[in-house]
Amino acid sequence: EELGRLIGSTQPWVKNAPLSLIFCIDFYRIKKWATLSDTDFQGENGLLFFLIAYADLMCAAENVVILSESFGLGSVYIGGIQRIIDKIREYFLLPKLVLPMMLLCIGYPEIVPNSPPKLNRNVIVHKEKYKIPTNILH
Repeated sequence: EELGRLIGSTQPWVKNAPLSLIFCIDFYRIKKWATLSDTDFQGENGLLFFLIAYADLMCAAENVVILSESFGLGSVYIGGIQRIIDKIREYFLLPKLVLPMMLLCIGYPEIVPNSPPKLNRNVIVHKEKYKIPTNILH
């Protein structure tokens, strides 16, 4: 409930989820380790390091989603926490170089929604060269 208040969410699953996980990029720990190892680390200053860390974070979150679904649980990604990083840091006492990037709410769904329409595989899978589709729906 407090997390829902912090992020200003009107989405009931944020306030009512039995389990909410915040996935963070932790440059603080990596920089601390580099200092103790007498290694130079400037990762918090580079876009490439950030993108790699974000990709790792999303892979970890997706693994939690897959595991949750195997137990019959539902989940929803909430990405808006990037807008309130300072509030999240203050509430959870996160050091400056810890970046909360994704909130994952897990619980027992009241209903299982239908999947939204998806693009045809021919539009998103390319062989050898990018092919501009003439009709994006087919």
